[in-house]
Amino acid sequence: MKASHCSVCQQVFSCEYKAGTEQSCWCSQLPLMMTVDSVDDCLCYDCLIAVLAARIKALLLGKSCLESLAIAKQYPPDTWIENIDYTVENGKCVFSAWYHLKRGHCCKNGCRYCPY
Repeated sequence: MKASHCSVCQQVFSCEYKAGTEQSCWCSQLPLMMTVDSVDDCLCYDCLIAVLAARIKALLLGKSCLESLAIAKQYPPDTWIENIDYTVENGKCVFSAWYHLKRGHCCKNGCRYCPY
């Protein structure tokens, strides 16, 4: 296990990745997400989630619901990541527009961030 510095906030965190082996870092435990192009090195959990959330927001900006749906359906709807798919408010999950798009349909419950 090696100590890494987050390339965004400089926080020290543990990385278990070893080149040439099957051992992987904690970040490989996240569901398959889009790549983070503008980052030079590893990120801590909080910064990776923030960068991914910003990338999702930028990808969906100005897109129609159908275009956004086509982007989101490439990602697994059954995995939830806090601060990407939902936030916790007063002990309750509030699903994001991204989560609703990944799910692929409106549940008709009047959700706050429903994109449909």
